[in-house]
Amino acid sequence: MSGTSVAETQSVAKPNLILIGASKCSTTSLYDVLQYHPQVWLPRQKGVYYFSSVEYGSPGAWEAYLELFEMVPNDAVVIGEASNTYTHQPQCGPVAERIETQLDDPKFIYVVRDPVTRAVSHFRHKCLDSGSSYATSLAEALETDELLVSVSCYAAQLRPFFEMFGADSVKIIVSEQMHREPVTVMRQVEQFLHLDPFDWQGQHMPRVNAYGELKQTVGWQKLLGYGLHKKLRAITPARLRRIVKPMAPKVADPPSITPTEEQVLFDRIVDDLRELVEMLGDRVSMWPSVQKMNGIRPPS
Repeated sequence: MSGTSVAETQSVAKPNLILIGASKCSTTSLYDVLQYHPQVWLPRQKGVYYFSSVEYGSPGAWEAYLELFEMVPNDAVVIGEASNTYTHQPQCGPVAERIETQLDDPKFIYVVRDPVTRAVSHFRHKCLDSGSSYATSLAEALETDELLVSVSCYAAQLRPFFEMFGADSVKIIVSEQMHREPVTVMRQVEQFLHLDPFDWQGQHMPRVNAYGELKQTVGWQKLLGYGLHKKLRAITPARLRRIVKPMAPKVADPPSITPTEEQVLFDRIVDDLRELVEMLGDRVSMWPSVQKMNGIRPPS
């Protein structure tokens, strides 16, 4: 921890909600919609990564984190942030323990998606971002990138948060349902966070960072550099971003994925998937991976 103790910063606003992922599961979509609620305050910067950063505990790091919340209005009921690396175990450090040390009984939201689909999306993103220097095939990536599988092992990622804060402190949202029934899911989020009812009817749940849009984002990141792109995105109005984004430089498509590679990926995830199904039951019965695990043939 940095030189300033928790006791010395009690008067400073601190988050009581963290969106902890999962990566490539529409956490950004939820983040964008949630901030329409008048009782919710979220910083413009999504992806703070404080509790998973290598700079955690260094001088000034805690103070810099708290600076993100200096403009919180007095009537905010929920103060939040979103950092999907908080569920990049075991590579991201003891995040749950760090949060327990520095925040006061926060709540968590965790968005999950079919784990094989998520891992494939993760693979494609990394290929767009780094090209052949990342991997020339999914098979190679499965041997060299541990996160590809571990981030899709949702039950394992949830375990440290359940053990530290209790299962009631974590709201698990199924991404596919969130896009299909956005109002229903946002009502559940309201109840979980003890928020007043809000009219979500006019708010759809856009698929932020879908593949085509992601290619445009990566094109701009390659041209501007990740740091500058992140800073410009934070200060550019959404309407202007929508106009400029399609003008991005082109990037190459990732390599195709073979059925054999997808089977290897499924085999690496299936044990954790069984554990997750015990938690969520029918909520994830529509996932192709769950149907495959249960021996259900996909429709022809």
